[in-house]
Amino acid sequence: MTIDRWLLVTQNGKAFGWFDTHQPATAITHDNINLGATFHQQGSPLRHLLDAVLSSPNHRAVIVDERQIPQGTIHLDQVLDMCKSTRQEGA
Repeated sequence: MTIDRWLLVTQNGKAFGWFDTHQPATAITHDNINLGATFHQQGSPLRHLLDAVLSSPNHRAVIVDERQIPQGTIHLDQVLDMCKSTRQEGA
C-alpha cells in the first residue's frame, strides 16, 4: 500500500494548505503547513488551474467551490493533458 506524502489540511471545512508527512513534526500547526497557491475555483480559466498545480508542493491542485469547500483534486499530468486537448481542438 502506498501512502501519499502530502495531506490536505482543512479548517472549518475549507481547504487551508498541505502538510508534508515526511517532515519531523508531531502535530500539524500553522508553522508546518505549506500555504502555496494550490486551490482552484471551479469554472476558472484553465490557466489558473495550471498555475495552481505548478505552485503546489505535490503538483496537485484542490478544486474548491465558491465557498472554498474542497470538491476534489487534480494532478499536473491531468492538467497538461487538458492543455494539449484544448490546443488540438483549437488547431
